[in-house]
Amino acid sequence: MRTPQPRPTCSRRRAVFAALACGAASVLPVVDSFPAQAAAGHDDTVYTRGGADFFGSPATDPFPGLVAIAGLPRGDGYWMVSADGRVLHYGEARWYGSMYRKRLRSPIAGIVATPTGRGYWLFTHSGSVYHFGDATFRGSAAGDPGASAIMAMASTPSGNGYWLLNADGRVFNYGDAGWYGTIRGEQHSGFVIGIAPTISGRGYWLATTSGGVFSYGDADFHGSLGASPPARIIVGIARTPTGGGYWLATEGGRAVAFGDAEWKGDARPIAIDRRVVDFAVPTMGGQGYWFLVQPQPPNFTLVGPGSSGPLVVKLQQRLLALGYWVTVDGDYGPITEQAVFAFQKYEGLPRTGTMTVATNRRLSEARRPVPRSTSGDVIELDVARQVILIARDGRARWVFNTSTGTEGSYVFEGQTYIAHTPRGHFSIYRQIDGLRIGRLGSLWRPKYWSGGVAFHGSRSIPPYPASHGCSRLSYPAIDFVWANNLMPLGAHVWSY
Repeated sequence: MRTPQPRPTCSRRRAVFAALACGAASVLPVVDSFPAQAAAGHDDTVYTRGGADFFGSPATDPFPGLVAIAGLPRGDGYWMVSADGRVLHYGEARWYGSMYRKRLRSPIAGIVATPTGRGYWLFTHSGSVYHFGDATFRGSAAGDPGASAIMAMASTPSGNGYWLLNADGRVFNYGDAGWYGTIRGEQHSGFVIGIAPTISGRGYWLATTSGGVFSYGDADFHGSLGASPPARIIVGIARTPTGGGYWLATEGGRAVAFGDAEWKGDARPIAIDRRVVDFAVPTMGGQGYWFLVQPQPPNFTLVGPGSSGPLVVKLQQRLLALGYWVTVDGDYGPITEQAVFAFQKYEGLPRTGTMTVATNRRLSEARRPVPRSTSGDVIELDVARQVILIARDGRARWVFNTSTGTEGSYVFEGQTYIAHTPRGHFSIYRQIDGLRIGRLGSLWRPKYWSGGVAFHGSRSIPPYPASHGCSRLSYPAIDFVWANNLMPLGAHVWSY
């Protein structure tokens, strides 16, 4: 019978599937396995805490594409595996084979040691299972339509069976692994990321990315983070050697202990462009744990619409310091998305509207945009970049996201026109403090500068040209412009 427990309440979503899969395209050295290296302390790939020893890591720092780490039962060594199937071994861990340069239906998702430590299984996101050393094959979920996005695997105490777990919470059991329940169909947030069996093998705990823990069979519930999701997602769960507790680990390097699990410390501060991708505990030692740290892929979203908290505040403060119009409130709403669009456009980055790793890197070293004008008050419309700069004496006071004419043709009342945004020098000659219904649509608080072309508020300001010729701003942005008289009548407009 399933043990009752608090339900996770967080509804945050993270683009983790893409991050897990992207390692398959990484360029790795030709060699397939690495011998143990004499090393002490920590590096930027493996972080140790408590009594877990450091046995070495790839000579290439950081080694790209690593997705999982598994320790020997006594804690005297570990393996790491990359998405393309390479197996790296350190300490007393021995190399028994790999899937490198072999046909894979999908990227390798993880590695699981046998109870003896003399073998291991590799598994993929599509449910394939590969066995090496004394690991035996008991079946796989490959080809099962319900097995998409396999996220975790665990061995039974005998080593004669194992479980596979997919992101929806479905549990697949093979060999002497029993089936005791599933999260699938139950209310939870995030997706399911980890499984930890009890000592007897007659139960297990399942963990979600939002910190929820669900117990089945003879697994006792000791607590979860379901009511207070962590700032960064959970990447794994591991039980203590006694079976009386477990740890949850976040991608930010935080370890949270429950039951008889002792907190041994968090990882060293993890840079925002890196993340913990896996977490391992010696099943017999239990005096510490290992964190496997890797770079975030450039297109990985750190925060985006719907996010909130300190990372969002930091982003907003940095954008504001560079002149991009945004409000600092800790909530990633439409105003922040528009500011990120403007930054990405000006810096030549992919226009995602989210704080990707690549955007964060550029943000840390970027400077305030430089207008073309060198004196006076000028409203500059950079059509190429799709941004507006409010400049004074050669300095950008404010930068706004905009969407201008598509430069394509359109038909209106039987005649063909070109959606063109004029280039050159103009001035604000007319304005309407309210809604104007024009022939081609509605304009909120327009400020006209060339014929019927205006700066105006609109519901839609995509990160590409989409208007009939006007320069669109968001409703809050044009309201800010009016409130601060940033585009007064007679103001110089330079469109280029």
